[in-house]
Amino acid sequence: MPNDECWYQLECKNDLHKKAIKTAVHRINQYVAQNGGWTYVGWLRTGSVSDESDDTHKGVENIASEKQDPHISYLYPTKPEVVSETNEEYMKLVLKIEELVET
Repeated sequence: MPNDECWYQLECKNDLHKKAIKTAVHRINQYVAQNGGWTYVGWLRTGSVSDESDDTHKGVENIASEKQDPHISYLYPTKPEVVSETNEEYMKLVLKIEELVET
């Protein structure tokens, strides 16, 4: 079972805590990526930009934007059992309270 007490001990302005969270996220991300990867659902919106070269701005032509930023609306491990509390390998990777204490 995850060390739930660590979430209550986190201090957002504590650099050690920030580093500990980043480290835990990185190792879990890599573990999931190596064990089935991620399933994600998102959408793209093709925007448009106005042609500013027209000084009159009359009949300004809208041009499709070349940049399309994806919007992720769902992200989850493809194999949910990979992040199960019964998975001992995964549980070794979760943030532990010991990681929040300076040594």
